[in-house]
This record gives sequence, C-alpha cells and structure tokens, in this order.
Amino acid sequence: MIVQQLDESHWLRGFIVDWVRALAARVDHVIVLALEQGQANLPSNVTVMSMGKEKGYSRLRELVEFYRGVGRVIGQVDVIFSHMTPRYTWLAAPLAMLYRKSQMLWFIHPKPSLEIRAALASARWIVTATPANFPIPSPKVHALGHGLNTTRFSPNPDIPVDDPPLVLAVGRLSPIKKHEVLLEAASLLKDKAVKFAVAGQTAAPGDDAYYAGLLRRRDELGLVENQFVFLGNLEGESLVNWYRRASFITNLTPMGSFDKAALEGMLVAKPLVTSNPAFDDLLGDHQKLLRVKPDDPADLAARLSHLLTLPREDFIRIGSDLRTRTAAAHSLDHLMDRIVALVEKG
Repeated sequence: MIVQQLDESHWLRGFIVDWVRALAARVDHVIVLALEQGQANLPSNVTVMSMGKEKGYSRLRELVEFYRGVGRVIGQVDVIFSHMTPRYTWLAAPLAMLYRKSQMLWFIHPKPSLEIRAALASARWIVTATPANFPIPSPKVHALGHGLNTTRFSPNPDIPVDDPPLVLAVGRLSPIKKHEVLLEAASLLKDKAVKFAVAGQTAAPGDDAYYAGLLRRRDELGLVENQFVFLGNLEGESLVNWYRRASFITNLTPMGSFDKAALEGMLVAKPLVTSNPAFDDLLGDHQKLLRVKPDDPADLAARLSHLLTLPREDFIRIGSDLRTRTAAAHSLDHLMDRIVALVEKG
C-alpha cells in the first residue's frame, strides 16, 4: 500500500491508519510505503517503509527511495494499492509489469488529467466512492463507497448540543468548499439565536488568500467571532465532539464532490443540509427538507431558519435515519470487505 502520509495524528490524512489496520485484519500481510512516516499504532502483520519526507529528503531522493522500497518487496506482494496519488501507480508500472503484479488505485477527483489517464492505463482496478468521483468512464472503475470508522464517528448522549444552536461545516479552507455561501447565509440570520463554525485549515496554493477573503467578508457583514468562528485544524476526539455539539452540519460543495466530512457528521447522527445532489440517496425521504439550492445564501438561510423551529424529537429521528443509511453504505469494514473481494475475484 503506497500512501502520502502515515500519521494517525494528522488532521487530514490520519484516517489512512484506520484503513491500514482494517486491511491488515483481512489479509496475511500489509507493507506500507509512505512518502512521510509519522505516529501510527499498527498490528504485527504491518511493515512500514518511508520515502523520507519526514527526514527532509529532496524530491529526487524521495523518488529513489520510492523505487528502492517497491523494488525491495514487489516479489513478495500480490497487489500494489496506491491511495489518492495516481503518480504512484504509473511510477510503479514498469516494476509491476516486470513482476506481473496487479495495481489498484483509490482515487476521488472530478476532473481528468494526464496523470489520472496514465494511472488508469497502469491499474487493474480503480476504486472510488461513487461513480461521479472518478472523471473517466472505464470498466476498471468500481464505486465502493467511502470507508469511515463508525465507532469513532458515533453519537454520544453525554455531550449535549449547543445552546444557542450550532451550525457546523467541516472542510479545508478552499474555494471548492463554498464557505462564503455559508458566511452570507449567516449574515441573514445574525439577529436569530444561532451560531456558525467552520472547522478546517488551508492546504493548497491559493487557500490562504481565500481564507483572508473570508475574514474580510465576515467583518464587512458585521458578524463577530461568536456568531461565525473559524476553528482551524481539529483532530481526533475534538473534531468528533464538535460534530456532537452541532444541531446541523452543512456541506455546500458542488456536484462531483462527495465530502467525507459530510458522511462523518451523518454518522454522528446530525442532519446534513447540503446543495450537493450526490447525497440524495443518503438523505432519503428527508431530501426535500435538507437539500438547498446551490450557491444561494438566501435559500440556505431560509432552510436553516425553518429547521430551527422543528421539535428536538425531529432532529433526533432525522439524524438516526441518516446514520443508519450512511453506516450501511460507507463504513470502513464494508469498504475493506469489498476491496478484498474485488482482488480475490481477479
């Protein structure tokens, strides 16, 4: 398994450690080659190698370590499984062909590129969450759902919801997350007893400028921090507890995205207010209540205002329904069972 980072404390990629553990429970041995190695408590049938980013290696040295690592173990493995990095798949292709090893790539992205096409040509299987999450139609593509830890992301009746009610969005501070729409909606509700929070940090070029623009716009709209707060990076139990404190979660990404954070919130039994039709199946008969128009702050504000009037029992019932559907379709155990079955089928 080739990954960018193996560190269970990392705010964005810590879940990869859960994937390795779950996969190790289903196969004889997992060898992980990580671009960067960090903290990870792993079972005895997992071996970890690193390309050395944590040691400050240059990109050239990392590439050398990539081939050294793959070359050292390729004779021992049945499948090379790369996570979210098409480059690893096409870089490994010469050795995979030489040793007649099949490759699998997990990938989620709505736009095609030369690297994705090269990886598609090099892989035996492409696995993704939903059909819309991989940009090139191919019989190699298998939509298997996300893989989320349903024990970690779960309700806890000992943690009460906030009063006044909290609307929470989780996702990196990036234009694709449409946090500005939530900000504008919050300004329309600033006279009501409701507060908003965004959990996440910048992670890509251009994100810092986007975040600065959000802060400026918050000031222009006259919102203070206790009305709309940017929480920054939240990890582990701290993030889960923010989900538990919320009355609703929002996800305003466009069609083609299928945010894991939205699924996490639903696993904590929170109603999801979204403009993305990719979540319609999970919303089920609550779709009319919870889906809003894309890029429309007024519609979002009106919907949130209506939801705030519903009895608490309705929130609990809706959240329970969403958790049941999400766990059935996107649990880590189900995903790993499907991945192993796909490989065994050949």
